[in-house]
Amino acid sequence: MKKATYTNNLTYIYNAERAHAKYSLDNGEHWMNHGEYCECLAKSVLGLTAKKDANTAFDAGDDIPELRASVKSSNCGLTECKDMPKNPEDFLKVFWERDKSETFIWVYDYEESVDLWFMNRTEFAEFVNEFAKWDNHCVKYRIKTCANKINFYLERKLAE
Repeated sequence: MKKATYTNNLTYIYNAERAHAKYSLDNGEHWMNHGEYCECLAKSVLGLTAKKDANTAFDAGDDIPELRASVKSSNCGLTECKDMPKNPEDFLKVFWERDKSETFIWVYDYEESVDLWFMNRTEFAEFVNEFAKWDNHCVKYRIKTCANKINFYLERKLAE
C-alpha cells in the first residue's frame, strides 16, 4: 500500500443545493456526483486529463487505464453494473472474477488537499471485507463508513 498527498489542482464549482450531482468542472455546463469528481481529481493530481468516464463498465476497462486502476471514494458502490448477482455472496464472487484492475485507488478529499491510497488487489479485497456493506435497496455493496474510521484503518495498514 502507498499513500500520496496532493494539493487539489482542479478548478471546480460545488453547489450544495443540487440533489446529487454537486460538482462541475466546466462552469456548470455539466454536473457530476462526488465519485465522478474524485475520479477526475485523482487523474488531475496524477498529471492526467481530468475527464469523467462514466461509460466504461468495471469489467471492460479501468477508471485510469494508464495505471490499470479503479478509483473509489466515500459512498461508492463496488460497481454500477445491473447484471450482477442479486445476493451478497455471489455478487462479491462475480465482482472479483470480472474486475481485472491491478490497482485500486481510494480517494479522500478534504479542504484543498487529497490523499490517494494505492492498493493492490489483495489489499483492496481486505479493505472491501472491512468496509463494504450490502445495500438491499441498491442491491450492491457500498462503502459508506465514515472517513475517520477508514483513514485510521489505512494509516494502520500503511504502518504494517
